[in-house]
Amino acid sequence: MADTLIKDLTTKATVAATDQLPINDAAGGDVDKKILLSGVKTFTSASPTLVTPALGTPASGVLTSCTGLPLTTGVTGILPSANMDADTAHLSGAQTFSGAKTFSASPILSAVAFDFDGNNLDDGGVVFLIEQAAADGDVAGSGQHWVKTATPNVPMFTDDAGTDFEMASKVGTNAATESYSIALGDESTVLAAASTSVPVVTFNMPYAFHVTDVKASVTVAGTGVALVTVDVHEAGTTILSTKVTIDASEKTSGTAATAPVVSAPAIAEDALMEVFVDLVDTNNLAAGLKVYLIGYQT
Repeated sequence: MADTLIKDLTTKATVAATDQLPINDAAGGDVDKKILLSGVKTFTSASPTLVTPALGTPASGVLTSCTGLPLTTGVTGILPSANMDADTAHLSGAQTFSGAKTFSASPILSAVAFDFDGNNLDDGGVVFLIEQAAADGDVAGSGQHWVKTATPNVPMFTDDAGTDFEMASKVGTNAATESYSIALGDESTVLAAASTSVPVVTFNMPYAFHVTDVKASVTVAGTGVALVTVDVHEAGTTILSTKVTIDASEKTSGTAATAPVVSAPAIAEDALMEVFVDLVDTNNLAAGLKVYLIGYQT
């Protein structure tokens, strides 16, 4: 029924039995007017059904018993967390989060496994790092743990000044090579008389060690046919099947015509080690002898 001013209503001529509402137009000369009720709809059903109605914007209403309201398009504002249920089962399945996520507190993650592009951080146990050629850019106050591309790859640490450190606390065949150096006298005194039974130096090995090579050097070279010859024993038994020699007029066994051969490379921790000078040079000129055990910790 359209909106109509009282003055524009039709003048009531006679009283009708139905469908008329009499109205007095006092401002218009005390004339009785009428309004027809034929356009007014009355619902006799307690639960009428509206088919695709356009209700406009109501001033108020209660939707307590309404259903089917879509959350994606039918509501506005932010739902307070107090109105959410305490059950977090809706997060128990696989979830995909896009964009940066910031936690305002310190979340505790219990028995979870992170997957960083297929490399897992499993329950705080193992961290897999993808190898790379060099460290990332320096950040003041922060250091970097990373893995350097190599075969096998190498664990590294880089400080905030950009200095790289190889983390060489490795054991076994992949361990960093190191040497154990022993001086058998001062720099100028010629070698004492040779002996295969009385060692020049004895010591106990501080850690288990695998010998890959034994070398020797002198400060003053020997001369003559007889060569400076060195032997090394562990617990009373030689570790060499071919002993270390320094050729005449040479200062290192690295240039010897015959290289030493290590036959018993495994040295036990705290083992008694003995170094012998089996031969001195013919003219007894050699001085400043040092012996080097080369290998890695086991």
